[in-house]
Amino acid sequence: MAVGELRLLAVGAVILAFEYGAFRMIRRRLADRPARRALFLVGGAVALGAAAGAALWLPGLLPETPGSPASLVWSLFSWGLGLMAALVGLPALFAAALPGPERRR
Repeated sequence: MAVGELRLLAVGAVILAFEYGAFRMIRRRLADRPARRALFLVGGAVALGAAAGAALWLPGLLPETPGSPASLVWSLFSWGLGLMAALVGLPALFAAALPGPERRR
């Protein structure tokens, strides 16, 4: 494997660890709160929709100018914005959609 592939795997592992930690934390906090569970379910779906819109729709707003640094920066910015929204929305949506652990009192 090349160094670039290993670096990509390492970044992916760090992102996956962050997502799993966020998922478990949100799931524990939503265990006995149905109203908040519904809020996180809707919020996660909205965040994923915003992520898709930012990554797919925003780059098309800039007119096509081949070789322009501004179009490259705008595309990278909108993809990054979509990725950040997806990284927030995925654990919230999954934690709210999946049945949580029951808390013992």
